[in-house]
Amino acid sequence: MDHTGRYIFVRICLGNNDREVLTGSPLYLQEGDYFSEEEFVASDGGFDGDGRFRCSYKNPGNDPIKVRFNLAWREVRTGVENSYQRVGLWFPVLGNNKWKLPYSEKVLFLAIHAATRLHNWILNT
Repeated sequence: MDHTGRYIFVRICLGNNDREVLTGSPLYLQEGDYFSEEEFVASDGGFDGDGRFRCSYKNPGNDPIKVRFNLAWREVRTGVENSYQRVGLWFPVLGNNKWKLPYSEKVLFLAIHAATRLHNWILNT
């Protein structure tokens, strides 16, 4: 999702953890194709700020710049998580129990792509 809550990249891999899914994706492997020099991804602490994937400072100490940065970062991450939860409520197929649904992976992938496109359309209208 971007800063407005719209999906800009969707990759679906059932049963893998977030880091494995991301580090195997074109978004990570070919990041220069997706981001300009000024752009980056606000990732969670599992990524340790590699490449264009940046996270908050683990130990900001008493450095006021790092403390303010972490506060701003927390607000961004909260916004993204809230957007994701909202989309999960609108389209339950995007929730956390996708592998328990009685559909083939192909049908799930198509449904998830359709739901993310509908979500962006709703935000645009």
